[in-house]
Amino acid sequence: MFGKLRRSIQSSTTAALLVCLSCRQRPSLTPSERVVPSARPSLTASSTGDVGIRQVQALTCPSDVPCCVHEMVPAGTDAEGHRLSVVTVSERNCIDDDDLQSEKGEDSSETCDQYWLATDNESKGLSVAWLGEECPNARLEVNTSVSDRTRTFTHSSHSLLSNEQTETSVVMALAPLHLQAISTSSQSLSRSHAESWNFDEFAGELNFGVNYCARKPAGTGDAAADRDAPSIEMSAAAIPRVELPVAYRDGSWRTTRLGRCGARIGGAKGGFVITGGPARAEDIAFVALLSAENDLFVEIDDDRFSGKGAAKLLDELQIWLAVPEPCVDLSHTSTVQKLAIRVRDGRVVAALSAVTQPGVEVEKVAHGARVRVRLGEAIGNGERLTVAYADAHAHRTIASSPLEPGKWWTLGQVFEVSADAQMPWAKLSCALDGGTLVPTPIIPSRR
Repeated sequence: MFGKLRRSIQSSTTAALLVCLSCRQRPSLTPSERVVPSARPSLTASSTGDVGIRQVQALTCPSDVPCCVHEMVPAGTDAEGHRLSVVTVSERNCIDDDDLQSEKGEDSSETCDQYWLATDNESKGLSVAWLGEECPNARLEVNTSVSDRTRTFTHSSHSLLSNEQTETSVVMALAPLHLQAISTSSQSLSRSHAESWNFDEFAGELNFGVNYCARKPAGTGDAAADRDAPSIEMSAAAIPRVELPVAYRDGSWRTTRLGRCGARIGGAKGGFVITGGPARAEDIAFVALLSAENDLFVEIDDDRFSGKGAAKLLDELQIWLAVPEPCVDLSHTSTVQKLAIRVRDGRVVAALSAVTQPGVEVEKVAHGARVRVRLGEAIGNGERLTVAYADAHAHRTIASSPLEPGKWWTLGQVFEVSADAQMPWAKLSCALDGGTLVPTPIIPSRR
């Protein structure tokens, strides 16, 4: 039998925290989840102040099923000064929990909870927007919080009673309503994987960990043996998979800037200097994204390109691919492949081993070049990917991961929001805005 929910509401005006120590949640976390308690007090009109319980129930509860508002937490005000609250609704009667437990037992709550954002517009009345729902699962420990200072709702969880530890955190901005950030991680003794993405910044980071298959090479030390973590750990910039407008894919990519719609890779922030000296903080070597159709779009910021004469004067876009393995076996032949494209004329100077080579198109522009590479089946789900640019004049190569040729574990990976059935609305997409692509805010949508 599972213990009761332990809830504490902070007295601070900036946040109210709900804590669940052993309540029952579903295994897959979504941005809309909240605590499902086994004991939970019903609210009264006097406990909510500005927004009436009956009004909220009338807007959120179906007329043909039992329904109850169980929690209402202040979430600050929007830009127009309207009061915001995060409301928890459960499809069962508002009866005293002690009576419920005496009738059915302490561990009786099997109903799903829903989250709603309530906005109190004094002139137009109360309105609500759906945030999501959460159903019982005994395998997670959950924390949820509402901040009236940042006007955000945060849900985080970590696994219980499992050899593989998982953690997830989701932040929803409430004014205006949209998905703001997400992070997930999993770790065992032999492998680890973590990814984070900020939707406002349209940028993210990946972290990987893996063990050697056999004895570690001499000189690597035994530090990892003293902690519950893999022997090899690295990080990379996340290259996003994005749904793009048809018009962009049909040809306007040649005249449209990627803007913020892609991973912005530089030598000082968001990228890695592979060869050459350090880059300035403001230097962005390129912007990259992968479309839903596996077309890689890259915009290179370079006002002059080299490509004639000696190989050392060769500006090239490099695409590195590899199939990840369960562990690192230094005796195995490397699976890493390199596609190198001379930017000056679009010529492929190093091809993949695949029978069908990706199609390459290059459009020269005033500030550099835009490149489209139709990877297609050359990159599979979960396959490692790193994009790099070798700038001959700067004598520098900048990449999206700490690339080491021949080592698959030094490559990055594509980031895409999980296709979990609980959040089908959470997809990265961009729209055309004049001559620039702009990220589309992700707003939760009820199924």
